[in-house]
Amino acid sequence: MKLLLVVCGPTGTGKTSLAIHLARSFHGEIISADSRQIYKYMNIGTGKATPEERKKTVHHLLDTVDPAQTYCAADFVKEAVPIIERLWEQKTLPIIEGGTGFYMSALLDGVDSIGVPPDFSFRDTLKYVSKEVLYERLLKLDPKRASTIDRNNPRRLIRALEVVQSKERQVVSTLTYDNVLRIGLTADKKYLFERSDKRLKQAVEGGLIEEIESLLQKGYTWDLPSMSSIWYLPVKAYLEKNETREELTTHLQTETHRYIRRQMTWFKKDARIQWFDIREKELHKKVEEKVTVFLKENA
Repeated sequence: MKLLLVVCGPTGTGKTSLAIHLARSFHGEIISADSRQIYKYMNIGTGKATPEERKKTVHHLLDTVDPAQTYCAADFVKEAVPIIERLWEQKTLPIIEGGTGFYMSALLDGVDSIGVPPDFSFRDTLKYVSKEVLYERLLKLDPKRASTIDRNNPRRLIRALEVVQSKERQVVSTLTYDNVLRIGLTADKKYLFERSDKRLKQAVEGGLIEEIESLLQKGYTWDLPSMSSIWYLPVKAYLEKNETREELTTHLQTETHRYIRRQMTWFKKDARIQWFDIREKELHKKVEEKVTVFLKENA
């Protein structure tokens, strides 16, 4: 039986820790579904699994792409599917773990944007249009897509409009397997915000700014998609002396809180996800029991 386990949820909910526990308990390997952790040299700012964590089980699709390269959901699907197929052949449980809901949807359900090639001339017509106008245009053309997109990200807005207007738009399904257990980690927003603020403080104290300075010294520039992360791009104003350290902290907190809201909106619309509150006692044990039942029922 070809089974698949998914661990998803907002940033900072302990997905990596849980996925490692499950991989060790059920002879699994982890496939990262994160649009930033795929990049090399980006560790602190992406919340990537530490070297110690990676020693505990096999992780796929971490540190495989140079930050100068563009990487999208289609690339993720093309790389993830062969890994899943190989793990099944080896009688190993594939565990998809991450917070990039769009990547997971592309892999498990197929999405219409995968079949749409980039239209650079179309993009050129919109590159000087404000994000507010881009969002209003998308809202008029495709309200459903607009409800889940980051309205403050012009690059994603333009891509969404590109998909909507494309005559080649099509839904591409990638997996046809129904035996997928989706585990979601969550808590109320106040708790998640407090938790993310603590993680952010640790990241800054642990070398976040220095990591970004190192990336810039290597020649990576702010206009790269890889540098648009919520913990990267806000640092630009600070490094250019346009923000104080205190203003930077507030900026980073605001962007992180906004990102958590978007993630919650995305994942909550999927009724197939079975949710666990991260404040529950013996959380890992309870999830393990759920996975055990899933595996027995589909043996």
